[in-house]
Amino acid sequence: MQEYNWVYMLGCADNTIYVGMSNDVQKRFFQHKNKTARCKFTRRKDKHPLELIAYWKVYGKIGNAIKVEIFIKQGKRKRKDLLLKNPEILEEMFYEAKKEKIKIEYEKK
Repeated sequence: MQEYNWVYMLGCADNTIYVGMSNDVQKRFFQHKNKTARCKFTRRKDKHPLELIAYWKVYGKIGNAIKVEIFIKQGKRKRKDLLLKNPEILEEMFYEAKKEKIKIEYEKK
């Protein structure tokens, strides 16, 4: 059984950032790219082309990945830009904000 899930960020053509979660980040990116994901946001024409700009392994149960996804989504654009410049700080940033220790590893593309 897989012990982690992925949290990822997609860069959209209109300069917005989409944040999502999956157990298979490459498969999920393919679904977003081909507009087969059940995600209205990335199916919109003005969002394409999409680019997978960052992704992290979030260890433990799926609930951990959901918490991290929500944490990133609820942050302002400034937080997302900071994570894009320094993706390895997500674990520390999450801990400082939520006081909950979750193992998070940045995966370099």
